[in-house]
Amino acid sequence: MVTSYLRNQKSKIVQLNTLASSFPIKIIGNDKILSIYRTTVTNYNYFMTKKLIILTTVYLLSAAVHAASFYSFNYSIKEQDTFKKILTRFSKPGTVISSKSKGVQRTLKMNPKVKNWNKLEAGNKIKIYFEKTVFNMKEYKAYKKTLKANKTEKVKEKVNVAKKADKKTQSKIKGSVHYMTSLGVLSQTSVQNNLSSEYSQYSPYSLGLSGSYRPSKKSYFFSSDLYISAINNGASNTGGDIEGVSDYGIATYMHKDVKKYSFTYFGGLEYESFHSFSTNHYAASNEVVFDKTLALYATLGVSKDFKISNVPLFTKLTFSKSIATSTTPTMASSGTLESYSGFKTNLYLSYNINEKWYIHTMLNLLKMSGSDELSISKYGVGFGYNFY
Repeated sequence: MVTSYLRNQKSKIVQLNTLASSFPIKIIGNDKILSIYRTTVTNYNYFMTKKLIILTTVYLLSAAVHAASFYSFNYSIKEQDTFKKILTRFSKPGTVISSKSKGVQRTLKMNPKVKNWNKLEAGNKIKIYFEKTVFNMKEYKAYKKTLKANKTEKVKEKVNVAKKADKKTQSKIKGSVHYMTSLGVLSQTSVQNNLSSEYSQYSPYSLGLSGSYRPSKKSYFFSSDLYISAINNGASNTGGDIEGVSDYGIATYMHKDVKKYSFTYFGGLEYESFHSFSTNHYAASNEVVFDKTLALYATLGVSKDFKISNVPLFTKLTFSKSIATSTTPTMASSGTLESYSGFKTNLYLSYNINEKWYIHTMLNLLKMSGSDELSISKYGVGFGYNFY
């Protein structure tokens, strides 16, 4: 309102100045009258300018006094916050919260983006105004102290994340040893000998050694695994005794991180031995023995860290296709054996107890075709130790 008045007065002064400067002297015919008129206009201009300055000063002082009668600050809305709850928190004890109070009215006016004051959205910020007479300065200082502490904590967290990321980009060699025990079933069918056999496998131990190397500031790394397993205490439907055997394996992979989706894919080669029931020898002598097969596989897989009920887990899934196999008969009566071909798949899961110790489990399935149709399934559990 004051601003509008000042604008109108200024417009009048400009009009009078224009009139005085262009006044036709010859119409008046009297220089003295013209001089008196111009003096009058000049005095009027001086008076109006002075009045304009005084009114402007009064307006600014009034605005400053009005603003100084409030405390204001930015507030970040939290879960379960309500407008009334926020006002009560920062008001002095015993203050009656009213929608007609000047602080509430000013808060509503200065936050036009808030559409529904009855349902504030967590994470948004609003500017709150309180009249000085009701403002709880003690609660406000506690709030600011909490904000500062949270900010410091966030900075520390960012620094720690940066340090961890930096460590990941450094050249790093990791190594671990692990133990696992497993139960399994071998099923085998010989069309040639019209014979089907099945026996349970029990591995009291599998001992392994794993290692990996990540070059500095690279998104790829290399790993290798080596293991040896003892297999015995089986029960066969052929009725014969089963001797204990041992299998071994070695693998090497190259891994590539996919940071956008937080997983790693990898590929490599695996070389392992496994034993199968000698159906030819059993058909000839009714004696239970095993033939040993060596197999080379091409392997592809994916791995990922994830959480279940806030429990961090690591999982790995692989699929391997045989590219070369060789079977050695235990007895001469086994005859010539056709090489196997097929695939295997493995699902692995681990949980870190701490930086050094972890527990793990795996499910393995192998299917091969050759002289016989062969399938081996295993389930194992165990633990491991990271030594660097």
